[in-house]
Amino acid sequence: MAMTYKIDILSTFVQPPLFLMCNPKMAFGSQVQEVDKVSKQPKWEAHFVAMSPGFGGGVPSAEVIKVGFISATNPSDGIELNSPVVIEGLEIGVMAKTVKDKTTGEERQVGVHVWHRAESMHPYAQGAGKAPAAQQKAA
Repeated sequence: MAMTYKIDILSTFVQPPLFLMCNPKMAFGSQVQEVDKVSKQPKWEAHFVAMSPGFGGGVPSAEVIKVGFISATNPSDGIELNSPVVIEGLEIGVMAKTVKDKTTGEERQVGVHVWHRAESMHPYAQGAGKAPAAQQKAA
């Protein structure tokens, strides 16, 4: 049950996400930065605050999302902390989380694992490109 969806951030979120931080993605239990198996480039993890519109026109909610990047250099170079950004090629993935019964060997689903990845990020230039959905409604 692996599903991946492309996300149009300027239509999905109330405003462009705010950049919080970006660090090397470290291998589990190690101080070594992970690399992509195909491209051999380093992996990075960036955190953003994204505001989603409330259901049925309700109050918007804010959430910190962690997004994975593959890049030879830090993808946040030149981006100021707490500044609005455009996340290019943002995808969200959903995978089944399963456990194996030790007695029968049978696997059963116990939940889902949600992840985000993107191609790049850059500062959001006010008035450039498509306006966020909230601004389009106000116009």
